Amino acid sequence: MNITIGHKIFAVAGLLVALMAAVAGMTTWKLRQASQEVDTIALYLLPLANRVSGIQAQMLRQEIVLQRILAHIEGPDTSEAAINRDLTHFEEIGAEVDQQIAEAASLADQSLGRLLSDKVRVEMSRISSSLWNIEQQHGDIHDLVVRFVEAHQSGHGEAAETLGQVFSAAQIQVDESVTILVSEIVDLSERMTLMADEEEHLILKFNLAVTALAVVLGLLFAAVLTRSLVRPLHRLRDGTQAVQVGDLSHDIPVTTRDEIADLTRAFNHMLKELRAKEDLKKLFGTYVDPRVVETVTGDSGESHPETPSEKKQVTVFFSDIANFTAIGERLSPVGLVRLINEYLSLASAPIIENDGVIDKYMGDGVMSFWCQPFVAEGAQAKLACQAALNQFDQLKILHGRLPDVTGLRRDLPEIQIRIGLASGEAIVGSIGSEYAKNFTVMGDTVNIASRLEGANKVYGTKVLVCEETWNRAGEAFEMREIDSIAVQGKIEPLRIFELLGAKGSLSSEVASARDDFEAALVAYRARNWEEAERLFGKCLKEWPNDKPASVFLERIKRLRASPPPETWDGVWSLNAK
Repeated sequence: MNITIGHKIFAVAGLLVALMAAVAGMTTWKLRQASQEVDTIALYLLPLANRVSGIQAQMLRQEIVLQRILAHIEGPDTSEAAINRDLTHFEEIGAEVDQQIAEAASLADQSLGRLLSDKVRVEMSRISSSLWNIEQQHGDIHDLVVRFVEAHQSGHGEAAETLGQVFSAAQIQVDESVTILVSEIVDLSERMTLMADEEEHLILKFNLAVTALAVVLGLLFAAVLTRSLVRPLHRLRDGTQAVQVGDLSHDIPVTTRDEIADLTRAFNHMLKELRAKEDLKKLFGTYVDPRVVETVTGDSGESHPETPSEKKQVTVFFSDIANFTAIGERLSPVGLVRLINEYLSLASAPIIENDGVIDKYMGDGVMSFWCQPFVAEGAQAKLACQAALNQFDQLKILHGRLPDVTGLRRDLPEIQIRIGLASGEAIVGSIGSEYAKNFTVMGDTVNIASRLEGANKVYGTKVLVCEETWNRAGEAFEMREIDSIAVQGKIEPLRIFELLGAKGSLSSEVASARDDFEAALVAYRARNWEEAERLFGKCLKEWPNDKPASVFLERIKRLRASPPPETWDGVWSLNAK
């Protein structure tokens, strides 16, 4: 059963309300007790004190009447009528005293049912007993007075005197009892008032303590709830930030059973989907450049599967292994596949390292390109030239691995490659049918690069580039013009250049041979065969392995034997024999 965040908040709020209600209830109960004590004082003790004081006053009245009776008895003129009249008055006052004692005793008995303190109840019981004792003493005094009067009227003087002495003692005793009782009632009232005041202070302290406890408990439960809510949210935040920087490795544990748990499970599901997508991208990355995958899937924000292809400035790279057919005939199928895989892995590395996009593998050939958004505008040609030069470093590694790759221990094949580079406009984008598409480049620039790769066979070169590539990267690399050629499908002749190395990397002999070659090429185009032969020959002396110079020397022989027409402009057709 899931416990929602609303349930948790409601539970904490309910707990706080329950705590406050408990505090209010206990405070009310305590206040009610204190109020009951105060009410007991107001409703019973104070009226009781007044009643007892009234009893004392009435008994004083009785004493005054009794003094008149004694005055009549001891006076010179004894009037029986006056004595009887005062005696009747004495008895009337006595009846009032008895009534007030009964009322006081009733108040005392009623207060016993409201008193909460056992100690006070004991004291009130003693006061109630004192009232009944006073009533008894008052009755005894009444009987003594009646007997005293009767004795006197009967002429028993000695008995009357004795009764008078007893009466005086009883009167003094009852007066003292009443006085003590009044004092005790007043003292009890004061003590109960102090107790009520102390109880109020205790209630205030209790209220403050319980309120503080409720606040602490409320804060504690609120902190627990907040922690239970915030910690998983922090984990979600950290997980989201990790995903934002590309870390998809960590699932978030589900530690609750509320909406955050649902959100966490959804996040983990999203991570699973993202990892699956990333795995798919990695899988496709072995077939298509990952940046192309990101562009096609929209991850980079630069393109979209449905975005039309567009014209861009590109540099296209074609490479091929020289005499691969002959090499393949010497190897077993397994050895041939291993050689191809090893070569393509090594050949791909410089392209990737220099931000190129591998378009496709064509048997032993590689096609790649450089363009925006994969590289900055203006850097395409330079990056492509650097990747081409790095290919030959990879060939050295491949040669060292040939025994293990091919299974041959002698007569190892000589692996050489030819590369063609061309820069210019091309169509870039997703091209294909509704059943299959390919992110590639199309146009004359692509055709020229392919033709230049093949032209290396004609000139014995390793890397040929077009004039546009030379214009864009020539200041960063050592190059020389090789020829002006006519290629199929283009009317204008194409100036081609050989990429020799990085800027400043040529030895003095090769640099001098390069200069002689270019001077010989000028003489060649001017039909100055003797000068051209001399300079090409000089070039070969400085650089004996310069195959283009040998090619031109052979070509000059044929041109001498069969001179070109007067309109000849030095352009060479690659189809020419």
